[in-house]
Amino acid sequence: MNNYVNVINRDADINGLLSLHESADEPFTLISFPWIKLTRNEFDYLFNKRDPSGPLFDFVMEMVIALSKSYGLLVNSFYELKPLYVEYWNCESKPKAFFVGPLCMARQQKMEPVLHQDCRYIKWLDQKLGFLSHRDWNSVLESISAKVPILALPMMAEQPLNAKMVVELKSDSLACDRLKVKEAICHK
Repeated sequence: MNNYVNVINRDADINGLLSLHESADEPFTLISFPWIKLTRNEFDYLFNKRDPSGPLFDFVMEMVIALSKSYGLLVNSFYELKPLYVEYWNCESKPKAFFVGPLCMARQQKMEPVLHQDCRYIKWLDQKLGFLSHRDWNSVLESISAKVPILALPMMAEQPLNAKMVVELKSDSLACDRLKVKEAICHK
């Protein structure tokens, strides 16, 4: 998980934004970042409920408490990517975040594009030297490091929030709404 997602989750949680609306599709605005509008559906399964509970939730809360008591948080990212969110985290949360990435840059590899003939969006991506990704944090860092556009199709966990951040950060990248894609596939 990256610092942007940690900050978004924290702001939504401490301000009670995930329990505001009956509908998980109802948009809300983050208190500390009023330019960011989200819905509960953009959060991981456990946190897109108005009142999360159960053994998994209890386990996650134990992890959050343990993390808050630790000496630091190593983050596979770099400060310059989103300094505003880094400063917010280090001022408002515990423990302090230390940035050690992107680890994908540890070994430089030249990747040649592979041309695909069958799908229109794949041809577009190949022409752009971009790639289709579910948007886990490692693929975000890889695409930023390789300077290629992304077609994001987030599926679970923090991936919808990563996709939102990438589109905000990179004007040549696009994100698909996972619920609309699922609906389109299921109704055909």
